[in-house]
Amino acid sequence: MKIKNLSRVIFCVTMFFGLSLFFKDSYLGVFSPLANRVTLHSYAGYVKIGFGLAVFLAFGVINFLRLLEKNVDEGKMIVRFVLPTIVLLGGLSLGVGCSYQEKLDNAGYVKCTGERFSSLMTTIEIYAKSQDLCKK
Repeated sequence: MKIKNLSRVIFCVTMFFGLSLFFKDSYLGVFSPLANRVTLHSYAGYVKIGFGLAVFLAFGVINFLRLLEKNVDEGKMIVRFVLPTIVLLGGLSLGVGCSYQEKLDNAGYVKCTGERFSSLMTTIEIYAKSQDLCKK
């Protein structure tokens, strides 16, 4: 049982840091100087990313507690830890998306109308300092 819990912890930690590294530019863009062209996820995309991070973090903690042989009541842990973590990270992610959009609007960036990527996870739009920097 310890091997199973250890493998779950390793999986959750790997997925958490993998998602964090993959989407770090989307989150850190709020705090860094803007490039000539930037990408912006949809608001729903930011919430989905936050949800994914929260799920892997929460279930990693639960399996880590199991690994330490703590008596874990999964129902209570889900209500007390998992759901608040999901709501908190989802809300923070939405706040990051709104702040990034506001930063782009205040800097006078324009949306490149011909450039857009849509998938089940998110919609990504490209913004540029001027219309000349958009691909034609």
